[in-house]
Amino acid sequence: MSLRFAQAATLALAVTLGSCTALKTIAGVTVSQKNIAIAVQAFDAVEVSATQYLRLRNCADGESTIRDACRQPSVVPTLVKDVRAGRAARDSLWRVSKGSPAGVGITAAYDAVVAATAAVKQDLSR
Repeated sequence: MSLRFAQAATLALAVTLGSCTALKTIAGVTVSQKNIAIAVQAFDAVEVSATQYLRLRNCADGESTIRDACRQPSVVPTLVKDVRAGRAARDSLWRVSKGSPAGVGITAAYDAVVAATAAVKQDLSR
């Protein structure tokens, strides 16, 4: 994927998601404060879902997670790892967005939160 295409795709995503105020810029790619807040809130939502999932009892052989409201023990280690990584990414994004008026490091931190959110969602869908 070319850099120009990646920049265009990221800019299109930023425009689609919202605000042009308080833009953070790095290498021509922008992430707004609104998009940062949305990414953090999206992770927070899946984190709550993951926490509720982990409170369920383990499924016995032959039980369905949907019908019987239980959790698959094989999912737990991956889910815990992904939630911890997501928390670190979220905290890093907040720190970087508040501490770097020039926007240095914003896109990498933003991408990490988006990836962590997707990983937790995938874990919960198994």
